[in-house]
Amino acid sequence: MANNETNQEVVKAQNLPKRTPILVFGILSVSFLCTFWLSFLGIIFGFIARGKSNVYVDAGVPVTGKVRVGRVLGTVGGIISIVATVLVPVVIALIVYAISQTPDIAAEIEEAIRTAVVASNTRKIVISGAYGAAFYIVVFFLIQTIPVRRWYGLWILWAFLLFPTLVLPVVISGLVFRSMAKKSILVQYPYSHYAERYPREECRFSCHRCSLCGYFYGNENRESPALILVAPGAGCPADGHLSEITYFVDHGWQVFSYDATSLGKSEGKSVRGLPQAGRDLAAALACVAEEKDLPIVIYAHSAGAYAACRNLSKAPVLAAACIAGFDLPTEIMFYHAKLHVGALSILGYPALALRDFFAFGR
Repeated sequence: MANNETNQEVVKAQNLPKRTPILVFGILSVSFLCTFWLSFLGIIFGFIARGKSNVYVDAGVPVTGKVRVGRVLGTVGGIISIVATVLVPVVIALIVYAISQTPDIAAEIEEAIRTAVVASNTRKIVISGAYGAAFYIVVFFLIQTIPVRRWYGLWILWAFLLFPTLVLPVVISGLVFRSMAKKSILVQYPYSHYAERYPREECRFSCHRCSLCGYFYGNENRESPALILVAPGAGCPADGHLSEITYFVDHGWQVFSYDATSLGKSEGKSVRGLPQAGRDLAAALACVAEEKDLPIVIYAHSAGAYAACRNLSKAPVLAAACIAGFDLPTEIMFYHAKLHVGALSILGYPALALRDFFAFGR
């Protein structure tokens, strides 16, 4: 205790760098190393941690506690980050070279994808198990061998676990939903292909401070027994279901569909998340109930099917056809995460659940 107080007095007297930032920089170095693709940032933070800790060494002050942990993490993170950063352009260069040397690249890629799909399940299990085992063995070894207080061990756990398993899933999922905005995916033929034969009437309605665009089709079908509301899937604007919409119109139905938040002609900078589909459909149901005096039949796909099941009691819905739906958005995201990273996806599950909770509530 006396030695610790003496060291603190020496630090203050010699105006040495504070200990906590050194630890934080070391943690950041290892954290960015774990992401691989951002490993170049691990070099920067690793050298910062090393540089600040070297001031203690040059001053003859014992390197202990936060400084020691930060120095070790900065050294390890910086060195391995250099290797990882060099590997990234090398891997990309090799891929580009392989593509340039392949005469029939389309056939080669197709065959490679087919082979990867066949071997993917076994590979995911083996890689995930090996990586997960090594991951926790390293963390356990560090905590047991570095002579620091227990809460420093928690900092190390944060470096290895929190960033790649909590921060990254939230950031990546946010970027994915944002990248889907204004992209007309899943649309084989746009509305211009159908416009002459199937005129439609546009309308606007509000949802979560955004103005969404809806479309009424088949207004000439005066004897329609109900109005079919087509609820699109995630990332799919109304035009993505024009083949079904035109089929319904040809068989005497009136139809309504809409561009979800940030898609097509609707406002918004991001799709926000799968639960947003429920809010969009609720707003669409309110719009249809106000504009049309007809019972409603919902035809929904994917995220639209999830939204339909959540909104069956909120409007005069006569029936619903829900195709390829799901009951919990977090579970379907977790399922797709498992397809890519196997058992390691369980580490990011809390992040996905927390993101949906803070963005949409219960």
